Amino acid sequence: MHKLVIHAPHYRTVASRKDFTTIFSSGLATGYAINRLLHLKVKSGMKVILLRKDKGKARAEGVLSAISASILPTANGVLRYDLEIADFKKVNYRSETLNRNGVNVI
Repeated sequence: MHKLVIHAPHYRTVASRKDFTTIFSSGLATGYAINRLLHLKVKSGMKVILLRKDKGKARAEGVLSAISASILPTANGVLRYDLEIADFKKVNYRSETLNRNGVNVI
């Protein structure tokens, strides 16, 4: 089964996105640009890996409850999505490959 990997740094980089701690505590990850090919693989109920690859590396895993399109796409026309994630648990850090938008499906 596929797993959705998203990156959330220890600080906020874009107004619509949140930092690792906020996403971990709220279960809401907003404004992630997910291209069409990756979006076809994303389904509710799949495992989500939340990574912080910068200062204070961290990893958490949860389950995707819902995915919905945000209002504004990227400048290239890639749709942004808001993710609702349940049952987050911190786990031992292990890096995963991400695309330039900070997401991947493995």
